[in-house]
Amino acid sequence: MTTSPLTVAVAQSISVPGAVDENARRAALLIERYLERGVRLIVFPELSLVDYELDQFTDPAMWVTDDDQRLDPLRERCRTSGCWAVVGAGFRTADGRRLLASLLIDDTGGSHNRGQIRAELDVNPDLWFFKCHFPGDPVMPGCLG
Repeated sequence: MTTSPLTVAVAQSISVPGAVDENARRAALLIERYLERGVRLIVFPELSLVDYELDQFTDPAMWVTDDDQRLDPLRERCRTSGCWAVVGAGFRTADGRRLLASLLIDDTGGSHNRGQIRAELDVNPDLWFFKCHFPGDPVMPGCLG
């Protein structure tokens, strides 16, 4: 089997609070810049699709879903280029669970063969990071653990 190196980049983006569609569009544009440098895995900051204003999660529109059309620019960029992106967002599963998650958007699969999103971590107040990530202000880091 022939293998090639995987070039990874950690992207810094400025998110517009509550603007999932605009933040996804901006991330897709940043991906293009990294592709020009041979990067195939681009990792964005936690909550990069929504920003860090946690009170906005009371709005159901702030939770993305597996088939959320607002993520189409990211799916399309990953599908056409063969890259992967990790973005942070509030994610609502098909069964209604809500996760603060890092979402892997890849170049294949999914129900419409446009790429898929995978994320998994139940939000549970007993998890270690609620007690030590920000003592006195329990905030979950935007990662899967």
